[in-house]
Amino acid sequence: MMSKNKQLKYNWTEDIWAIHIEVRNDTDEKGTLVLDYAGSDYEEKYPIGPSSSMRYNVCRHSAENTHLLITVPEGCEVLLFENLDRAFYTTSPTKLEVVED
Repeated sequence: MMSKNKQLKYNWTEDIWAIHIEVRNDTDEKGTLVLDYAGSDYEEKYPIGPSSSMRYNVCRHSAENTHLLITVPEGCEVLLFENLDRAFYTTSPTKLEVVED
């Protein structure tokens, strides 16, 4: 199991209520994706298999959710795409802020 994690921050904007997250694990170890909805007590956890790639659609729960904290093992790559509406997904990833310990 990967021991060191990295944490990334996505700041919700007034007009974005849904995002698409891609997580790629190129290592031989499994891990966990943790989504922490700031401004609420809600958190989601998803297993990350070794040498795998997963996609997640994530929705903001309320206007009180100011940002989303994304925690993944250090060896994983994370791409985030804003959903501008239900039928349109952006093709350029959004830059995420790295949260320092």
